[in-house]
Amino acid sequence: MDTKGSALVTGASRGIGRSIAIELAHRGFDTIATMRNPDDGADLIGATHGRLTVTRMDVTDPATYELPGDLRVLVNNAGVDSDYLPVEHSSLDDWRSLFETNVLGLVGITMAAIPTLRANRPAVVCNISSSSILACVPFYSAYRATKAAVSAFGDSLRVELAPSGI
Repeated sequence: MDTKGSALVTGASRGIGRSIAIELAHRGFDTIATMRNPDDGADLIGATHGRLTVTRMDVTDPATYELPGDLRVLVNNAGVDSDYLPVEHSSLDDWRSLFETNVLGLVGITMAAIPTLRANRPAVVCNISSSSILACVPFYSAYRATKAAVSAFGDSLRVELAPSGI
């Protein structure tokens, strides 16, 4: 893929999101590393020789979505976790919180980005799921359920957007 244009990475303050943001900047994309608290990514800019900016974005709040006009790569990495409890002892509010960020936030930013990605095609949407969906893990059902939903969403999205060059 041609590295002209911008890449946006959600949940880039640490871990996989941070590494992806640095790599995309290294590869020549104007990379926007987003996170709820930009202070958590203050050292990101010095971690690359490429073009990288750190911006506040909360995927659960569409008012914080700012998409560059030349967006070509969207990496949906933002996510939260909860306590590992048996289902009967878990909180339905915790389930709602996980789904709000891990699934609905991912869907929201993707919906907002599709028109821009289509205009700048070829383009890519990359949804970060979890290997935990591949094996049964006790006390992990809420998180696993959100990541399975992300995987299913990505499968359908791939087929839906392929004709658009995304």
